Amino acid sequence: MELIRLFADADPAARKDVLVTALLSSAAGATLLGLINSASEIVAQHKSVPIRSLLLYLVAFAICYLGNRTSLLSAYEMMETALQKVRLRIAGKICRARLRDIDILGRGELFTTLAEGTNHLSQVTPALVAGLQQGLLVVGCLVYIATLSAAGFLVMAGITVLAGGFFLRLRQAHHGLRQELASSDARLLDSLAGFVDGFKELRLNQRKSDALQHSFQNLAEHTELSKLRLGDTWTVATLFTNLYLYKMLAILVFVLPVLVSGVDQSLVKLATASLFLLGPISTVVNVLPSVEQAESGLRALVALEERLDKVVASEDPVLFEKLDEIRVTDATFRYFHDGEVSFTSGPWSLTVKPGEVIFLVGGNGSGKSTALKMLTGLYPLASGSIEVNGVAVKSESELFGGVFADFHLFDRLYGLEQVDPEVVRAWLERMGLADKVRFEDGRFTNLALSTGQRKRLALIAALLEDRPVYVFDEWAADQDKHFRDEFYLRILPELKARNKAVIVVTHDDRYWHLADRVVRLESGRML
Repeated sequence: MELIRLFADADPAARKDVLVTALLSSAAGATLLGLINSASEIVAQHKSVPIRSLLLYLVAFAICYLGNRTSLLSAYEMMETALQKVRLRIAGKICRARLRDIDILGRGELFTTLAEGTNHLSQVTPALVAGLQQGLLVVGCLVYIATLSAAGFLVMAGITVLAGGFFLRLRQAHHGLRQELASSDARLLDSLAGFVDGFKELRLNQRKSDALQHSFQNLAEHTELSKLRLGDTWTVATLFTNLYLYKMLAILVFVLPVLVSGVDQSLVKLATASLFLLGPISTVVNVLPSVEQAESGLRALVALEERLDKVVASEDPVLFEKLDEIRVTDATFRYFHDGEVSFTSGPWSLTVKPGEVIFLVGGNGSGKSTALKMLTGLYPLASGSIEVNGVAVKSESELFGGVFADFHLFDRLYGLEQVDPEVVRAWLERMGLADKVRFEDGRFTNLALSTGQRKRLALIAALLEDRPVYVFDEWAADQDKHFRDEFYLRILPELKARNKAVIVVTHDDRYWHLADRVVRLESGRML
C-alpha cells in the first residue's frame, strides 16, 4: 500500500514517536478494561474497591488520553512533512519537464492530482491515526481476553478474522460500485449539459430534443439503479459492526459454555470485553473508506510522478551572458495524434542577431507559434540543431523573454524582487493600466482584466526582465489602434535601439515595413 510506503519514508524519529505513543495509549486502554472487570468482580462480592485500583485507573486513563493526543498530533505533523516533500518533489519535476510533455499530460490532471491527492490525505490524517490507535487497542484487548480464557480468545479471534475477510470483500464490491456510479454520474452530467449548451438546436428540432430526453432518461434510470445497489452495500457495511458483535456474544454465551468446561467463570468478563470492543472496531470500520480514498489519491500521485520521471529534461537551461547569434539549422518538430504524425514544422533554418526585428507571418495553422517554441527550446527538435554563440543547445536557454499566445500572468514579478516600484508604475501609466492596477508590496493588485489589458500587463513584466531576445506571439491582436501603434512604432524600436533581438508573430500587415526581415511560414515551412 502507498500509505504504508509513505509512512515508511517518513522521518524515523517521528515515526517512532507515533508508534510508541499509539502503543502506550492502546496498552493503557486495555488496562482500563482489565481494571473495570476487576473492580466489577470485587463489587459483586460486596467488597470495597481498593483506592489503589482507582489510582491505577486514573493513571491508565491519563496515559490513554495523553498517548492518543500525542500520537495524533505527531502523526499529523509527520504526514504533513512527508506530503510537503511529495509536493515539492513533484513541483520540481514539473519545472524540469518539457512544455510539449506537460501539454500531453494535461494541466488539469496535474493540478487536480497534486492538489486533491495531497489535500485529501491531509484532511483524513486524523481519521487514519484514530483508526491506527483503535486497531492497536483491539489487539491489546484480544491479548487481555487471551489471559482470561484461551478458548474465548480463539473464538473471538476466529470470528474477527472471518468477519474481517467478509468486510474486505464487501468493501471491494462497494469500491467497484462507486467507480461504476462515478462513470454513470459523468455520463449523466454530460447529457445534462447538452440541454443547456445545445438549447438553440433543441428548440429548432423537436425530434432531436425528444431523442436527447429519452437518452437522458435511460442514463438517469441506470444511475438510480447504481445508487440503489451502492446504498444496499453501504447499509450492510453500516450494520456490519453490530451484526459481528451480536454473533460473537451469541457464541460466547450460548455455545462456548457447552463446548468448554469452566469458561462460565470468565463469561461475564468476556462479554464485557466484547462490548468494550464495539467502539474501537466501529472506528476501524468507519475509517476504512478514508483509507481507501487516501490510498487512491496516493496511487494517483505515484502514477503522476512516474510519468513525470519519463519526461523530465535531461539538461538544465543553458546560461549565456550575452547574445552574438542564434543559428537554427534544418529544425524539425512533429505533433502526434493516436500514434500518427498530425503536423510537421520544418525543416527550416533561421539566423537571429542582436538589434534585429523579425516578423513571422502566415495563415492560421502555418506553424508560427510552434516555430517560436522550437526557437526558444520549449519544444525539443526531432532533427536539426540550434546554436547560440556557436554553442549547440538542446534545451531552453536563459536568453528569451516575451509574451506567448497562451501566456500566464503572475501577480508578482518573480525574480525581480528588487525592481524599482516607480519604474513599474511608470510602465502602468504608459500602458493605460494605472487606473486598473496598482503595484504594491511587490505584487499587482488586480489581474481581473480584459484580454488586451492582461497582455499589456504581461508585456510590462517581460520588458522589466531585460532579456537579450524577445518573442511576441500575436501580442497586438487584442489591442486598439493606440496600443498597436505604441507596440510597433515605439516599443519595438526602443528594443532595437537597445540591441535586443525581437521576433514577432503578427497578422498586422500595415506594420510589416517596420521589420528588418519578414519571414513567411506555410504548412510548417519558412518560405
